[in-house]
Amino acid sequence: MITHDDPGLQPERTALSWIRTTAALAVPTLLLLRLGPPVVTVPAAATVIMFCSATLIRSRAAHSGRIRQLQLGAGTPSVMECVVLGGCAILVAVAGIASIAV
Repeated sequence: MITHDDPGLQPERTALSWIRTTAALAVPTLLLLRLGPPVVTVPAAATVIMFCSATLIRSRAAHSGRIRQLQLGAGTPSVMECVVLGGCAILVAVAGIASIAV
């Protein structure tokens, strides 16, 4: 087990925040699949589920690497994960609006 000197346990909080963000996107996606018209919702939901799953898997795999970076003081934020999850959130919002309009 890799240890670090961060008393606030920042790496664990970061990993948990990625899980919460992915779960927060999964709930409206599932509601959209259940309640929306299939023409709009199925492609949007498939895309969101695919990107959220990939982001979650990647963030869990990179967790130990981030702890090592924090130990060395060279940690940088993962911009690409933020962009992908932000894009997924926008896609869910647009698909929800489109399902209301259809």
